[in-house]
Amino acid sequence: MPAPKHRALAGLGVLLTRPRGQIEELARSVEQAGGTALRFPVIEIKAPVDESMARQQLQAAAHVHAIIFVSANAVEWGVKLAPPESFAPPLMAIGAATARALARHGLPVALQPDASYTSETLLALPQLQVDAVTGKRMLIVRGEGGRPLLAETLRNRGARVEIAEVYRRIRPLADNRMLLQAWEADKIDVVVVTSGEALSNLYHLAGEGGREHLRRTPLVVVSERIAALATKLGAIPKPVVAARADNKAVMDALIKWCQESVGFRRS
Repeated sequence: MPAPKHRALAGLGVLLTRPRGQIEELARSVEQAGGTALRFPVIEIKAPVDESMARQQLQAAAHVHAIIFVSANAVEWGVKLAPPESFAPPLMAIGAATARALARHGLPVALQPDASYTSETLLALPQLQVDAVTGKRMLIVRGEGGRPLLAETLRNRGARVEIAEVYRRIRPLADNRMLLQAWEADKIDVVVVTSGEALSNLYHLAGEGGREHLRRTPLVVVSERIAALATKLGAIPKPVVAARADNKAVMDALIKWCQESVGFRRS
């Protein structure tokens, strides 16, 4: 019989890699399900290098037909640089967490995907096809160096796209001794990674001594793109792909993996 959901991760060591401030909700869910959450943020969120430039880019919000926020970070840092009332046109969110962040600031969302929360699923919506966006001015609010897919595809569909880069992601200066000690003590059974950048950073931060452990540790990821990167980096177990990037989907994937795996339960 499957373990009750409230104990479904009993004895499991789960390495979590989200940034500080975004890791705790998932950590609590893991712990409530009986698991042990090991916190090792591999991305740090900072203000943009040039805040005045970001504010200038956000001025386009007054003249566009739609604004797309690509993450909750884009929302939080966007409203630090411009008042919420600046974002008046129809607002689009890449997923549920982004929509919730907009709602916290009293900003209604006109469009978001119902399935997986990626640029690809957003671009598949009818409201972003050629006949709907040709000639329209659109503003994408994102972090510095974000994926170009969304902007490039919309431009190819005839939209006039502007970009506001309102935060940056950096690799933190992290001490990997906790990781190495946890792996040596067999306390990390599975790793959760929610972006390709996070996975690359984790491989770097693990160091030479930790990479072999990482390659052999099962991964739960949130897109096929991240799974492909993991395979390219040498992951041995096939990564488990959660249905979406939100915490519930990640927990569902962890629980399903735990229940179907042999040899990973300690209780």
